[in-house]
Amino acid sequence: PAFVKLQKTEGGSAEDVADQYVLESDEECTVEETTIGEGEYAAIWVSYAEGTADTERTCDIYVFRYNDVLYTVQMDCTAGEYEKIGQAEQMILSALRFDEG
Repeated sequence: PAFVKLQKTEGGSAEDVADQYVLESDEECTVEETTIGEGEYAAIWVSYAEGTADTERTCDIYVFRYNDVLYTVQMDCTAGEYEKIGQAEQMILSALRFDEG
């Protein structure tokens, strides 16, 4: 019912990549500046839902830069599971760390 994906992303800036996700979603999106990794990494958060029924999908995407690499974290689940999964999502994002080694 849910998945989390972390990947390197091509793009000029986090804002440009977030704008592209908004355009491609074809849904009404929430877009906010935030931080992840206990405030270590500035990110752009894009969130949208494909509907309100419990079986419809909802998606949160965080776009951020670490050193010279742009990353996205995508978390996707059903609208019915979003409240439960949202707590786990925040725990995952707060624990995100990059090893300098």
